[in-house]
Amino acid sequence: MNGLLQPAIRLGHRLSFRAKFLLWSALMLIPLLYGMGSLVLRLQHDVQVARSEAAGSQLLAPLPQIESALLQQRRLLSLQFHEQKPDGLAAQITTNAQQITQLLSQWHQQLQQAGERQAVGAVGQLDQDWQQANKAENSNVTDVTRRYDQLLTTVHALYKRYAAERGLVQDPDISGYYMVQLTTDRLPYLRDLLGQLRDRGALVADFGLFQAQDYAGMRFRLDLLQAGVHALQTDLGLLYELDSTARGALQSQTQAVFSQIGAASQLIEDKMMKDQNVQLTPEQLLTQGDALDKQLQQLQAEAWQRLDQGLKLREQASLMEFYGVLGVVGGLLLVYGYLMLGAYLAFAAGDALGATA
Repeated sequence: MNGLLQPAIRLGHRLSFRAKFLLWSALMLIPLLYGMGSLVLRLQHDVQVARSEAAGSQLLAPLPQIESALLQQRRLLSLQFHEQKPDGLAAQITTNAQQITQLLSQWHQQLQQAGERQAVGAVGQLDQDWQQANKAENSNVTDVTRRYDQLLTTVHALYKRYAAERGLVQDPDISGYYMVQLTTDRLPYLRDLLGQLRDRGALVADFGLFQAQDYAGMRFRLDLLQAGVHALQTDLGLLYELDSTARGALQSQTQAVFSQIGAASQLIEDKMMKDQNVQLTPEQLLTQGDALDKQLQQLQAEAWQRLDQGLKLREQASLMEFYGVLGVVGGLLLVYGYLMLGAYLAFAAGDALGATA
């Protein structure tokens, strides 16, 4: 044991007390600086993540409104193929198309001003696809629905892309992760699916019977709807367990939505799908589908608001923690440096007195 300690003992004998004190103090400072530096870097990373998530929420903010306008345009264009068309349909189509163009242009300008080059390119491509779809001839309902289905698929891809790129889907807060899933995946998908059932079901009801692949298409979408509702219920159940405030704010709305979706699905099963005997009118399907879409839109808006507020509060909390810890670390280092400097000057003064004596 003594053999292992001999180098340290010899070093202790060779160094003066002042040198030993300064050496040991410096050696203790190294792990202290490393620990404090690691803490500051981790908190700085948390701030960057919070800022990126808040910026991602702002980046995605215009998408729900664009999605709603595209859903409405698909609905209006499908009405062109009904035997009895609503009054003023052409004017509604033109007005809604102008709104879509304006929304995309505004979003494009906002991204340019923010310096979001990659996002500008993606939104520009969506704008081009929209212009092509808007200028195309509405020769048959299949072409119309296919074009707008593709546009809405692109919108859903943008939701997922920017939620992933800005770290929203890797949210360290588990309840925040489920809120992101709710706003960028589950609700947009469900709105699109219900819109497809509404528009295609109304066309079938207008004709009075199923044609070609209509029945298989409706059955497929009803099955997808059931799976989508189940996935949404599962995510909401986990969210409510983790966040009681979200339960209080959203539970009554979500229960009403699930109840209405169940009633609408059962109505279609009984009055359309059973024996392929169509007993519903287009007005019934459109009215119920519009009411459901409105409820889902309100739920999505509420969820977006909660998500945005939560991200902003988390960003503020991260900044406060970062600056608070940085202040404490800086204060400790200043005190340490002050004491070390005082000790060094005291030793220097003692050596000067000894030399004088």
